[in-house]
Amino acid sequence: KRNKTFEFRFISEKNTYRFDDVFRFAIDVHNISGKPDMIRFSSGQVFEFKATDAKGNTAFSSQELMYTMALQMFELAPDQSHRFDFQFNLAHFMNAPLNSGRYTLVVSLAGQGFPEFISEFSIVEKGQ
Repeated sequence: KRNKTFEFRFISEKNTYRFDDVFRFAIDVHNISGKPDMIRFSSGQVFEFKATDAKGNTAFSSQELMYTMALQMFELAPDQSHRFDFQFNLAHFMNAPLNSGRYTLVVSLAGQGFPEFISEFSIVEKGQ
């Protein structure tokens, strides 16, 4: 996905996780404008994300986390890329493990004008 200045690519490590796995995703941003430009975040929050279960119930989201009140800016030169990544342990996220099943994750960089990405993943029992 792209806008006039940047191209965005979502990366998910895998589609099936066990309860004790580390969940990882990233968004690569590539400057396609031919001139230097900035990615800005108004706080320590880099991602907006929400995962819902098969019934549409929210399993976890970025709204549940706390962030610093610090402006972040990343300057990208022409043709330069930067990877923004996030990870957490599924067994300990928000002190409540997730149930086995299928989930849908909607994720974007925090702020206005960034594209959303949708990814599906499953959590399986420990023995599977």
